[in-house]
This record gives sequence, C-alpha cells and structure tokens, in this order.
Amino acid sequence: TTLFRSAGTNVDIFCPLINGLTLVLATKREQQSPSLLGACMKKHHVEALHITPSALLRYLEDSRFEESLSNLKRITLSGEPLSPGVVARTRACTQAVIINLFGTSEVQACAFTRVVSGEKSDLGSPAYGARLYLLDEDGKLHETGETGQRIEGELCIGGMPAQYSYYIGREELSAQKFTLVKGHGRIYHTGDKALLQEDGRMYLGGRADGLVKLHGQRLEPGEVAAAMEAYPGIDRAVADVRGDGPEARLFAWYVPSTDSEKQSGGGASH
Repeated sequence: TTLFRSAGTNVDIFCPLINGLTLVLATKREQQSPSLLGACMKKHHVEALHITPSALLRYLEDSRFEESLSNLKRITLSGEPLSPGVVARTRACTQAVIINLFGTSEVQACAFTRVVSGEKSDLGSPAYGARLYLLDEDGKLHETGETGQRIEGELCIGGMPAQYSYYIGREELSAQKFTLVKGHGRIYHTGDKALLQEDGRMYLGGRADGLVKLHGQRLEPGEVAAAMEAYPGIDRAVADVRGDGPEARLFAWYVPSTDSEKQSGGGASH
C-alpha cells in the first residue's frame, strides 16, 4: 500500500497501481494534520510514503505521525533538494529505504538513489528511456558510469524525455534549453551544476545560474546553505545576498533540529 498526499501526476497515481499496489489518497484534512495522517497510514497498513522533504520534516514534529513511520518499507522524497539533516531525522524513526526522486518539470525525467544517513547521495540510475549527462566546460558530454577522472559541469538529460520542447510558444528559450548534440541527439540543459566522480557516480552541486557577487567575490548561496545544513543542530537553511553596492550583505536563515529547538526554544535565526 502506497500513501500519496495529493492527486499528483499520472506517474504518481498509476505507477503504484501498475505494480499491483493499493493507492491511498490522503484527504485535505489528513494532509493538514500530522496526527490524522499517521492514523490514516496505520489504518490502511501503509508500507510506502511519497512526500516532500520539508513536509516530512514538519510532520515528524508530531509523535503520532513519527510512530506511523516504523512500519514503512519505503519513503520516496521529491520536489525539493534532500538535505543530510532530513535523512538523519528520518533514519532516527524508521528503517525504511529512502529514495530520492530527482526530476525536472520540463522533461519529467527522474533518477533514483537509495540514501544512507551520513553519506552524500548520488543521482543513481536514470529512469526508463532517459539518459543523464555531464556537460563540461569544453562542451563535451560525459555519461554516468564513466571512470578514471573527476569532471565538473552542467547536468543534462537526454533520451526519450528530451525529445519534446516544454516551452510552448517560446522558441528562443526552447532553443537555449533544448539542443542537438552529435552522437547523443537532443538534450535538455537543467542549469544544475554536477560533479562526475572517478567511480562514475554523479552528484548535484547547486545551480549554474546561482552565482552572485558580493564585494567582488563570487559565491553560491545554495552552497552556503548546504554547508550550514551539514552543521549539527541545523535541519534546513537558506542564504541570500540583500542590498546593493557597499551596503550588500550575505544573510542566512535556518531551522534548528528538534534537539536544538528543545535547547534554545526554537525559531528561525539569521
């Protein structure tokens, strides 16, 4: 039995059914109440849950919902970046396999990976018909599975999902994001930075278009937030540059973990 919190897409609805599972759609009232959602999961003997990382972290503040996770066999997280803090918090109350579902709305291509607490998660294997590439600074494409060198570049998606333009009526934008590459066909440029390790695994590394300048220095707010989330006691973080010229400042906000909230009284800081 799989629990999904909203109607979602055809993939979210029909994939469980095609694979012989029972699909439980949580009501709006249950979605708004972690306790009721936990009771729903127990009532229907739910073994799999599909949810966003931020929603899961918020629901885990409720003890009844936390208890309902003990019977889960699989948790699929999608829609947002998955931080180590969310994984560690989830691991504390369930032994379920955690699957990080990566995808883009433009091509609906996903990659799955099993995540182990304390380890950096790679993009895993591409979905059926999709291909994952790394585009280096010289314009050369590298596929996952290659070995022997460490390469940085932009994550691109090819194969079946990249054959159709998402930007209807915006030909210039489509031409920029969807390009033809000899030997690889049409690919979609995600704008995400990626790292291809020597062992052939690929890791995300923030947005390629997210660089900003602060007093002459280039920085990536997403990387600042990721570094903060790796610090004990921080579950989620976000960073941004506010102000112009000499008055510009780098600000960061964070949500403390449950233990930190007990110690400090909770609340966001900057």
